[in-house]
Amino acid sequence: GDLADWPERTRYQVSRAEYGDRPQGEADLNAFFRVGFTTSPAALYLALEVEDESVIIDDSPDRDWNTEDGCEIYLDLGHADGIASQFALRGEGTPQQQAQGKAPDRVAWSRTAGRHVYEWRFDLSGIDLSTLSGRSLALDVVVGDRDEDASYSWIAWGRGTGKAGDPSRRGDVLLIADSLQVATVGGRLGREDGPDLAGSILIVQSKTDSALHLRQITDNTGQYSMRLPAGEYLLQPESGGDRATSLVLE
Repeated sequence: GDLADWPERTRYQVSRAEYGDRPQGEADLNAFFRVGFTTSPAALYLALEVEDESVIIDDSPDRDWNTEDGCEIYLDLGHADGIASQFALRGEGTPQQQAQGKAPDRVAWSRTAGRHVYEWRFDLSGIDLSTLSGRSLALDVVVGDRDEDASYSWIAWGRGTGKAGDPSRRGDVLLIADSLQVATVGGRLGREDGPDLAGSILIVQSKTDSALHLRQITDNTGQYSMRLPAGEYLLQPESGGDRATSLVLE
């Protein structure tokens, strides 16, 4: 719950209002996360910071998933089209979360007036990271916000609800070793003599590593931009026939 030992790195906004009441601006609710990993021990780390003008912790016997502040993490290590694991911390957590124990998947948190900080650690010991050349994991981050006026907001990094079962509703994280060379690639997804494919999904698959696979969402003009490690890739619209483009990054 103390992020002083985290290096500076890109922060990702959690801002899609996918359920409940839409937040009334950043003063009401503003959230972002950082992510990193280590190879020894093999672990994924996620730091979530939430600015919240109305902090609600429910200690009643009838507490429920939407009666207090909290967060949810959805993680699919295999990056398959199946079910992701869901991890949640709400209010003061479960007795197991409070005990902190020695479980491989752990969470710590701190709260002050108007601010929540969550720090998660997920065990990656089932994945060989010793020769990491780029690995993708399916991930999504959700913040639940209960306010004094009884409103409830459920905001997410990725699009939609039902994130445990539908892979298109989760985001992607690429684990890239410091020694790897990366490049930025971008373009526009569209149709010949037709409109841009705004908000569409582009499937990116490494030709040499089946574990490197991601979905890239275009903006409202069909544009996309991403950073990838060197290698050969196949780019294909998720919906749009069998049109595909090969890409080589050196």
